[in-house]
Amino acid sequence: DRSTWAGFEARAREIEVRIVLQAPENRVPVDCDRDRMIQVVQNLLDNALKFSPRGSAVELRVFPPGATQINPDWVDQTDSAMSQLSDEMVLLEVADLGPGIPAEQKPLVFRRFHQVNNSGGRHPTGGVGLGLTICGEITEAHQGWMGLRDNDDKGCVFMVALPAVEVAEDPQSPTVGSLQEHAVGT
Repeated sequence: DRSTWAGFEARAREIEVRIVLQAPENRVPVDCDRDRMIQVVQNLLDNALKFSPRGSAVELRVFPPGATQINPDWVDQTDSAMSQLSDEMVLLEVADLGPGIPAEQKPLVFRRFHQVNNSGGRHPTGGVGLGLTICGEITEAHQGWMGLRDNDDKGCVFMVALPAVEVAEDPQSPTVGSLQEHAVGT
């Protein structure tokens, strides 16, 4: 939604962090509850902004089905979900250049009330450690997958994979969503 995206842009400018969107020109439709997927994207962007140092960038990347390979270094919210990934999934990644998450903490970040206490970046104010748990549950309810890995430079990359759908005869169908629209409110 446009007002949400405008709020993230304003916040990013205030803390001197750029938000960079990389997405295909064409829509990438997914069958989802629009409000719940906006909640997931908002949470991931909010976390990335919280931990990103001034002058850095947060990247929001959308990949159509078959456009990228799943890295074997991903740590996911359940032990079996990664085996369900396929080339028929739309991928959304949120990458930051913050302090990252220590290896021993990665399997725990999707657990209720777990918070990573890291030095570097800006620490979140408030929060109780439920955001990533809720994001994982929303993603699973959509027959999707959520995971994280180290960013190539530094920081973290969170990924959400959702089953792609064929474009319906009626593109205004309420069950067809577009990750770009969810992410940037276009």
